[in-house]
Amino acid sequence: MFDDCDIILEVMDARIPFPNKKIEKLNKIIIKVLNKADLVEAEELLSLYGDVYVSSRTRKGLRVLRNKIKEVAKNINKDKIIVCVAGFPNTGKSSLINALRGRHVAGTAPIPGKTKGIQLIKLSNKIYLKDTPGIFTLKDKELLTLIGSYSPEKLDNPIRVALKLIKLIFEDLQERFNIEAKDENEFLEKLSKKWRMPLRDTAVRLLSLWVNGKIKVKYPISITSSHH
Repeated sequence: MFDDCDIILEVMDARIPFPNKKIEKLNKIIIKVLNKADLVEAEELLSLYGDVYVSSRTRKGLRVLRNKIKEVAKNINKDKIIVCVAGFPNTGKSSLINALRGRHVAGTAPIPGKTKGIQLIKLSNKIYLKDTPGIFTLKDKELLTLIGSYSPEKLDNPIRVALKLIKLIFEDLQERFNIEAKDENEFLEKLSKKWRMPLRDTAVRLLSLWVNGKIKVKYPISITSSHH
């Protein structure tokens, strides 16, 4: 899938930048792109995690990214340069391609794993974007949910994952839902009362808001697979 790629745009959710080890292992030029930057208040911290931060929705940072691609491509002596857009599912790869291209090309929806085929999209005379399906390298569905790449409805234990998320962004969530709590357990119980839903349904709904980019954070969250 990546044999013909000259450059890889590794797209991550700016709220929780989590590199894909499979991509990192490829012997390719990688530009780390933090998408959904409009969901992070302290944007100045994003440069610690990626090369470029953008928002496909607000179009912020797209010119910077285009210039970065052209700058890197200058050093590649080929008539046709293929830039592969890759990353975990639901990081906004298709939306990013549409935003870069300036018109609606790749199919987008906040359903992890929506891109099935592979398509080439012309960015300039020499540069082509290649949309690749979200690469799964994690068996850990709970971690995938935390990084916004798995549908919470499919989780065996959404409550456990919701508690992990609450712990990671405790202050952001207290502020967002106007709930004061001493810890994540109390927060989830109070949210469940507020929404008048059973605990499990509350957990799924909260995680869905997260996965669908409806929850902002002050600072990007650093997370590793050993977080479990």
